[in-house]
Amino acid sequence: MAGKVKITLDLSERLSEQMEEARQKRGITKADFFRQSLGLLFAMEKAQQEGFNVGAYRHNPDGSTDQRVFLLPR
Repeated sequence: MAGKVKITLDLSERLSEQMEEARQKRGITKADFFRQSLGLLFAMEKAQQEGFNVGAYRHNPDGSTDQRVFLLPR
């Protein structure tokens, strides 16, 4: 990838621990974790700009569905 830019981030201890756990579970580097996270954020923003709700859902054994909508700060 040409034209890479280095960045330095200050994270809270809690957020750093959550990031470490998530990236280790996926077997990826910190850089890849942030690249994937930013890609997901940009995809969510684009979907919301196009009028979609962004979220998650699950079907329960009783036939009901639980839903969560993720709202991005403006």
